[in-house]
Amino acid sequence: MATIMTSPPFHNRPKSGASLATNAGGEHQNLACKDDCLIANIQADKGYAISLVPELLLAGYVGAGLQDNRNGSGNSFVRASAAAAINISNDLRSMLGIEHREYMAGTTDTTNKLKLTTRYQLRQDADLRFSYHKDTAEEISLALGFYW
Repeated sequence: MATIMTSPPFHNRPKSGASLATNAGGEHQNLACKDDCLIANIQADKGYAISLVPELLLAGYVGAGLQDNRNGSGNSFVRASAAAAINISNDLRSMLGIEHREYMAGTTDTTNKLKLTTRYQLRQDADLRFSYHKDTAEEISLALGFYW
């Protein structure tokens, strides 16, 4: 999945502003899908972001997409989503995202998704990440990353 978003960097945000996000590629239909689950799609969202305090960014989006009809998901959808990103400290950051999706011309009507990711910077080239993802089924992960 290729993603293009127009929003300022987290550390240098304006107090508010419009944003645009586009995606093109493929994604897993949902976490519960076991066979034949890759959906090719293209989607676009228009939104608005606001930073009430320097440590917190809130954003909301509405958008739509076209996709191949996989497992009754239909050929198009509309969606609304919201996200919150917070700098808890210099080393600890967290992001919460929710999405409601309405499918058109498919046997699946709606889905609701939730994703929480928290990153703790151990040092400049290493971090620890916790992630919780709910999309029909649930997934929890803990990852240790090293960068060079």
